[in-house]
Amino acid sequence: MEINIKTIFDDNRSKILSAVLNKLIPESDLMPSASQLYLEPTISDLSSRTPSTAKLILEGLQQIDILAMSLHKETFVKLPSTEQIEILKQIEISSPVFFSTLLRFTYDAYYSNTEIFEKIGYSIPNPLEYELTAPNEELLKPQKKRAPFWVKP
Repeated sequence: MEINIKTIFDDNRSKILSAVLNKLIPESDLMPSASQLYLEPTISDLSSRTPSTAKLILEGLQQIDILAMSLHKETFVKLPSTEQIEILKQIEISSPVFFSTLLRFTYDAYYSNTEIFEKIGYSIPNPLEYELTAPNEELLKPQKKRAPFWVKP
């Protein structure tokens, strides 16, 4: 059974995004690449929170393909890795807002993924098991000595 998750990305932009994610966070011996984790729904959600951000991301992905076609007469996803990296370096310079936004969304999606949590040894504390420690009363002493700074009605 195939799960259909709605995203703002059409098929072409989805393929470009996957190829870009693979370059932004490539696979290592211990960690999967960003494209292996299927981060598209999360990046779509982050991108679609405002119309201007959605437009920025959608147009930026299209610009990647346009630049690839103008320089290499080939779509971005079909280019060799070295040429993809060169395209992304140019996009980073020519469209810094797009590039930094996509990079931040990629990091947000990647490092909030439960598979990555496990691989880096991060665990989310159970709020029902969390115990607060007593406050450090020494820190409050200077405040307790101050005169009130508000007006009493």
